[in-house]
Amino acid sequence: MKSGTSSLRALLDAHPGTYLPGTEVFFFSIDDFDEHPNHFFQTHEGWTLPDYERNFEFYRDWYASLFEDAPPDAVIGEGSSTYLTSRHAPGRMHEVLPEVKLVVMLRDPVSRTYSHYWHLVRNGTALFDFETTLERAPETIIKRSRYEQALRRYLEYFDRHQLKIVFFQDFVEDPQTVIDEVCSFLGLPPVIDAEADRAHQNSGGAPASIQAKLLENRVFRRHTDLTSLRGLLDHLPDIGAPQWSDLQQSRGLRGVFTTLLRNRGVAWLQRNLFPRDYPQMQQDTRLFLEGLLERENRGLSELIQVDVSDYWPYFG
Repeated sequence: MKSGTSSLRALLDAHPGTYLPGTEVFFFSIDDFDEHPNHFFQTHEGWTLPDYERNFEFYRDWYASLFEDAPPDAVIGEGSSTYLTSRHAPGRMHEVLPEVKLVVMLRDPVSRTYSHYWHLVRNGTALFDFETTLERAPETIIKRSRYEQALRRYLEYFDRHQLKIVFFQDFVEDPQTVIDEVCSFLGLPPVIDAEADRAHQNSGGAPASIQAKLLENRVFRRHTDLTSLRGLLDHLPDIGAPQWSDLQQSRGLRGVFTTLLRNRGVAWLQRNLFPRDYPQMQQDTRLFLEGLLERENRGLSELIQVDVSDYWPYFG
């Protein structure tokens, strides 16, 4: 997440020999509460409780249906940003697709953490400034920067040759070489023109008034997340369409009013206030995160057989 995966996915989707569903699927992490707390919510009929193990055949058939329109000779795949850090995904992948090929993009973990925070500001989840978030809810932005423990879990199930590591810095500086290497890894001819086909996906920015946006998040969060929530959930089995209207009703008239207010008013302001470059991170915060995330990723170079200090010099 926040490492260029959306842009890489868009390039792969442009390849004539591939087929990818149009959205993040989350099949292997669908019931992982740590990764998807928004898959568990209260309606008039009670709480939703997805259960991959108990309803495996149901989920498997749904997952297979996403690829029904793929040409017979297409290389099929999908990209879901929660797979890397999910405790459940590696074992489930190995059980269902033991010969799968995996592509992982890694970004400077400090920059990724900061970008993740601004993503949460924009989508209404962040309620406090960056430093306060690090103090009060650090897992919301740091967890996905713990690459070493996440990749170690995958290498317990998969051979190293099944894993392709892509560094965000390389992708930014030379997207053509990176996409050619990924195509070769996947057994695809290198026919993508990265400059012609590439569109920066999921680009971010900061609001003109950070404090005003954080105040909006605190005031409207319970009700105004319905639109973005539906965008994430409405394609998922037993979470989406059957219970969506009930979720709306459970928020009541106040929820309808505030949703309309945001859609008609605040959303217009957001469109006109975004994007703006992030403010610079405080230097003492950056030094803290460099020390913390270097420690949390100790052993990463040996694990993936790449000296990551060539990309992130603060790694000793």
